[in-house]
Amino acid sequence: MPGSSPRPPTSRSPTSPARTPRRYRIQKWVADKLTEASVNDPAVNTQYTGVVNMQLPPKALTNPRFLTQAARILLSS
Repeated sequence: MPGSSPRPPTSRSPTSPARTPRRYRIQKWVADKLTEASVNDPAVNTQYTGVVNMQLPPKALTNPRFLTQAARILLSS
């Protein structure tokens, strides 16, 4: 509307850190760690990139063998 000012941001903004759900923060942390592991290991990179490019289902990242390999890479670096 002409003459009206835009609404100021409020503390109830969904992008505010206080309103970010814990589940989202955990998912982001895991994704960041998988990205880090994929830089250091070609096998992790292949599977992770397959999911990011929607060639593999997201469930491929929950394979225990894949997670163990990613954790091993992260712990060794």
